[in-house]
Amino acid sequence: MNLRFLKLPMDDGSLSAPFSLSLAGDHEMTLSPCRRVTLYEEDAISLETAGCRVAVRGKGLTLTSYREGEICIRGVILTLSVERSQ
Repeated sequence: MNLRFLKLPMDDGSLSAPFSLSLAGDHEMTLSPCRRVTLYEEDAISLETAGCRVAVRGKGLTLTSYREGEICIRGVILTLSVERSQ
């Protein structure tokens, strides 16, 4: 796996709201529930989920599916950041 950076908001030991995020190597990510897509570019995708913002940076990123609150992103994922919503 070539994922270079993964940042999670673990300052108090837990996330503020439940969500599921899975990685298949550095070429596919699935997130559920996804409430909305806030940025969609070839090298950056930002999403909002239950209480968190998720930012994906990479190369050739595409949304391959978005149904029933689940989203799938494919491409070369270089960084992944999860931050609590303010």
